[in-house]
Amino acid sequence: KMELYTLLGECLLAQRDLRTAMEQYSEAITIGTMLSESREIENMEEVVVPIIARSQCESDLGLDDMSLADVELAIKLLEEMARINKLEDQDVLVKMHQDAASALMSRGKVQEAEAHLMNAFVVSVALIFYGILFLIIEYRSLGKAPRGKHSKAAVEGVGRPKVEQFRELSKEDRDAVVKFI
Repeated sequence: KMELYTLLGECLLAQRDLRTAMEQYSEAITIGTMLSESREIENMEEVVVPIIARSQCESDLGLDDMSLADVELAIKLLEEMARINKLEDQDVLVKMHQDAASALMSRGKVQEAEAHLMNAFVVSVALIFYGILFLIIEYRSLGKAPRGKHSKAAVEGVGRPKVEQFRELSKEDRDAVVKFI
């Protein structure tokens, strides 16, 4: 049902019926919140999507305070997902921090905007670091057996290497990462 409200909101948004689209997104968010509280939803991104969409509608209608509140709510949810390694695309989190910073800058709230820009920077650097780490692990295992069970596990893991995988690398592999950077 939550997905249907989100899709209906998207249709209304495409027709530029922003207020009605906001109502549909709000219904989707309410249902998603109830599902998450009862642990019946697996992917919290399904709740974040209508929050971000509603924020866009609010922004287009000039409801800047409401829009910023939704962006910050989306950021909190995305950061929690990242903390527990459930966020597949961290670029979304970077974009949300940038959007929040832009909204705050337009209001003259430079210090608050700076905090969001720093958070966007930290996430971006972490993504680059994980990419480098993955390449090093892949290189180490290319054409030869990985040097340790943890290197093999990291290469066979799904998605980006995790911080835990870096900690579990042999000292030699960790030193190679640091030297590479």
